[in-house]
Amino acid sequence: MNFILVNKFIRFLCDSCANSKADGKDFIIQAMVLISVLIITFAITTSVLLSKTSTMGELSSLPPGPRGLPLVGNLPFLKPDLHKYFSHLSHIYGPIFKLHLGNKLCVVVSSSSLAKEILKDHDATFANHSPPIAAFHTSYGGNDILWSPLGPDWRMMRKGGDKTRIGAEFRKVVGELIALFGKTNVSDMFPILARFDLQGIERKAKELFLWTDRILDSVINERLKMEASQEKLSKDDSQNKDFFQILLELKQQDGEATLSMEQLKALLQDAVTAGTETTSVTLEWAFAEIMRNPNIMRKEQEELVVKETLRLHPAAPLLVPHYASQSCTISQFTIPRGTSVFFNIWKIHRDPEGWEDPLEFFPERFLRDNNGYDYKGNNFNYLPFGSGRRICVGISLAERMSTYMLASLLHSFEWRLPENVELDLSEEFGVVLKKRTPLVIIPTQRLSNVELYI
Repeated sequence: MNFILVNKFIRFLCDSCANSKADGKDFIIQAMVLISVLIITFAITTSVLLSKTSTMGELSSLPPGPRGLPLVGNLPFLKPDLHKYFSHLSHIYGPIFKLHLGNKLCVVVSSSSLAKEILKDHDATFANHSPPIAAFHTSYGGNDILWSPLGPDWRMMRKGGDKTRIGAEFRKVVGELIALFGKTNVSDMFPILARFDLQGIERKAKELFLWTDRILDSVINERLKMEASQEKLSKDDSQNKDFFQILLELKQQDGEATLSMEQLKALLQDAVTAGTETTSVTLEWAFAEIMRNPNIMRKEQEELVVKETLRLHPAAPLLVPHYASQSCTISQFTIPRGTSVFFNIWKIHRDPEGWEDPLEFFPERFLRDNNGYDYKGNNFNYLPFGSGRRICVGISLAERMSTYMLASLLHSFEWRLPENVELDLSEEFGVVLKKRTPLVIIPTQRLSNVELYI
């Protein structure tokens, strides 16, 4: 079939869907459009796929994995709780297995030894992330520290520090951004369909981007006015600079190693989106486990509680997928260039070979820490923030904020569950691993001085 005619036909179908009235027929029309596009795309790409599978030398050494359907691969078989589904597959196919999600090859790693091999021994090969469409459009074209490719710009941004004090204006949109990043987008799985934005994810991402960009512009302009109205900081005051001031100075410096305005705003957005949702979710899980284990010692235990919470309930259960910049051999298997690699740290943190009583919430296990269970990614049994070059740059901020907030709340209040409410510890998978049922607990004033609560 002539590709130009096919392209016109697809455009006609999508335009019909876009022009349809917003009634109950929209879902049916969109479904018909998607099915039609998939059938047509399958007809076009079958020959290409067959030609690729003819190179049996490389494909025969791929990791094992479940069989998929033509074109869509394993997409129809994915379960909502992806981290648990991946754990189930690892029991069948081993600690490294492959999945075809559309025409994207993905590899899932579920053991600490293989994580070490990839994130340490072959760190440079897997040091990049490939942003989904939603993340690309909300990060100034992948210009932030999370999605930027390894190189001089990324290294420069990594040296801006890890503190920020942007106002609370972003809070209401952070949840939407995180949810959008976690949605399965047909355009990511089938790049040929990206121009049609069948699910409207790109459109929504651009809307959120415009909203956050306006706020960032206003915050930056306000700070620049404040800086202009004050005297320049003396050398003695340099220790009091916050993250925002450091970024603005980098922006205003002359020379090669300076930030563009887009990079500056992308870094600020990273700090807000990645730094708020993960911290709040970690604290919620910590309180949930404390409610279930009321005899946990509170004094001098806050840091251990946070560590154990991140072990049992890692905020990012699959981390951010890494991207193979070139073909590489891991164990006895070939990981082709362009493969997305997921690390199921949720399973690694619950592996009985690495942890005693792994399903028990036991903060005291870190008291006898002779194995380097810090957040730096040196012990591959414990990777709440990843490891290697692309380890989370906000570790210090997350560690201090989580511990400080937990300690403050435990010190200032007594906490209890509402009457006749049972504690639910079920999980809801996403980019951030949340409680399926939000935690509701009642605080009671603990300190006698009322003025401390004002």
